[in-house]
Amino acid sequence: MKKCKQCKQPFEPQRPLQYVCSIPCSYEYSKKLQEKKEKEIFKELKEKSKQKKEFLNDLQIEINTIVRLIDNNQPCIATGLNIGKRNAPSLF
Repeated sequence: MKKCKQCKQPFEPQRPLQYVCSIPCSYEYSKKLQEKKEKEIFKELKEKSKQKKEFLNDLQIEINTIVRLIDNNQPCIATGLNIGKRNAPSLF
């Protein structure tokens, strides 16, 4: 006994690679797979078509992370104190 990939009900497969129990479940399952594939394609296209500003924003996030790791538990350069606001915004 297998479980249907769409409705999650147990069923006995009639063919070796049968994943769904019925034709309506097959239709819905194929729609779900198609939507997932379209989202992946859209994500790839969006990544490929980034503008300079978006690359700079991504780079700034990485630089802030590096700065936080370097300055972790270090006192302020100007005051020598270990309290107060940090310049690189925290993402953790």
